[in-house]
Amino acid sequence: MSGAKPGAQKVTSERARSHDAAVAVFQRPNEEQAGRKEMSLQLFIPDSVTQAIRLSEKQMRETLLAELAITLYAQEALSFGKAKELAGMSRYEFGQILGKRGIPRHFGREELEDDLAYANRE
Repeated sequence: MSGAKPGAQKVTSERARSHDAAVAVFQRPNEEQAGRKEMSLQLFIPDSVTQAIRLSEKQMRETLLAELAITLYAQEALSFGKAKELAGMSRYEFGQILGKRGIPRHFGREELEDDLAYANRE
């Protein structure tokens, strides 16, 4: 892929390819932005699917990230804090969406510490 930077490691999902969609992950372990390491993920969706989604390109990106964050949180693959970060939402917004969808909050040590820190600020 032309968007990959030199030295990037590419991992492709063969399962996704078999369904005419490919997922490619480019990991840049030596690059840091704002003091944190980042991984870039590219998701290729067939044109027929993207054209069927009735959202602007910006709305589609935001919606897909939010849905991914919600799903990963519901599956307990992401903490509340990381899921809201992926969704680009505040604690309140993300919590409201979970409540509206009937997704129960799960509290681990990280969530408890985050909530205590948040409560102590006020």
